Amino acid sequence: MKKFIKTLKTGILAFVTVTLVSCEKDAPAPIDERNDKGHDEWSKVTFTIRRGHLHGQNFHANPENLLYPTQEFIFETDGTNIVRKNKAGKVLAQGEEPILMISGGQYAMEIIYYNAKGERMNKEFTNSEMLPIHQHFFTVKDYLNTKTNQTSSETSELISYVYRDTNPEDVMLGSFIDKRNSTKKSELSNDALGLKGYFTPNIPYAKFDLRVRLLHVQRGTKYINNDKSKGSYPFNAPSDDLLVRSGTDFDQYFPVHVLTSPSSGEEGDYDRFVKDLADYFKKTTDEIKQILRESNEQQENSNYWM
Repeated sequence: MKKFIKTLKTGILAFVTVTLVSCEKDAPAPIDERNDKGHDEWSKVTFTIRRGHLHGQNFHANPENLLYPTQEFIFETDGTNIVRKNKAGKVLAQGEEPILMISGGQYAMEIIYYNAKGERMNKEFTNSEMLPIHQHFFTVKDYLNTKTNQTSSETSELISYVYRDTNPEDVMLGSFIDKRNSTKKSELSNDALGLKGYFTPNIPYAKFDLRVRLLHVQRGTKYINNDKSKGSYPFNAPSDDLLVRSGTDFDQYFPVHVLTSPSSGEEGDYDRFVKDLADYFKKTTDEIKQILRESNEQQENSNYWM
């Protein structure tokens, strides 16, 4: 009898052991959001900012010149540290080489992410799984008025932004997706992501740090009440709930300087506008006036649309 019980115990133990091992093999490994986000980690991010004007809601870039340069910046990481560089590769200190703007103008920003292999990875954010849980936000804590030297935390009207993401993401709006095989053209995705969009600064003589965040929603979606028909949160106002439910795939700051405002048409205001630009760029007022005339004559000559 004792021998039978001992044999029975041994059999049960063996069965339990085999069952546990089998369960361990069959059970899916838990997903660690920190290590398996559903997309690559970025190694480099490029930002290209262009001055332009609007045709309805469509952005059309102005030809590049001293007053309206195409500004390019790069963020790079080694996995621990992040640096900001200009297009020449110079590492920039905090506040160095700000994005230059003039109030009332439109400034397109295009963002491109690259993985450690140097491969463009924007498409990873635009697929059906990742698009509902990713959105760029652009926020400002406060700004300095360079005329009064006063700081203000009322930033809700400081800048405007319009999302202009396209499908596919790597084809300019209105361009043929496949020139040889199809007449289909790139269209707006109408889903706020922020790889493409344009700013309008509304307050002149302002200096501030623009915080750029790519939120990765970990529970639910980016849509208001998880309902796509209700749209997404405004570019500068992610809700507290959304922030709590999200991590960040990118979170860095840009210095921005809104140099001046254009002429209002009032007597003497054009001279004020020209002088502001001449003082900043260290040019004569006649040189600035010539650049403005040429820019106006050539403003429809660019091929870049958003």
